[in-house]
Amino acid sequence: MARKTSAAQEFRDELTAAAARLRESGSDRLAAAVDKTLTPEGHKLLRVVNWESQAADSPNLPIRMSPADRDRIKAGAAAKATALKASGEAASWSVTDDVNEGLAAFAEGRFSPAPPPRSAYGSGEDKVNLNVRPDAGLRARAKQAAQDRAEELGWTPKVMHIASAWLLHIYPAPAPKPTRRK
Repeated sequence: MARKTSAAQEFRDELTAAAARLRESGSDRLAAAVDKTLTPEGHKLLRVVNWESQAADSPNLPIRMSPADRDRIKAGAAAKATALKASGEAASWSVTDDVNEGLAAFAEGRFSPAPPPRSAYGSGEDKVNLNVRPDAGLRARAKQAAQDRAEELGWTPKVMHIASAWLLHIYPAPAPKPTRRK
């Protein structure tokens, strides 16, 4: 019975063959580079290169919010992704897509965030980060629009505030249940 090889092993075999072919053709330096990608050190280098490229195209945007808000937003985006996939409209959807939509709406003047609520130091609820990687171009447009619209808004929102307000706008907290009096 023939043993099945994994896709990873096939990929490794193909890279090994490519390095051998490069050596045969006199490209020892390129062959060494291919060989290095097969080592743990080479794997780490590739991860850094990929991360640096992604960070340049779409830098991380940490959005401070309550754990309950973060969980509700992530669940809402997952439900939207499932619905879009089932309808055939989009292959995928994420919180980052929602943030991109919100930054575009703000930059185009279709959305105006309220200032975030302030609380005395140490008296507020616990906060966590919701990390997204919005499009760098949209991020820059929203940042410029924040400067341009500061007088109209009465404050200058940061991109984080715009993203947070948009997410809370499209995934609102459920209304509190009325309490019964006895």
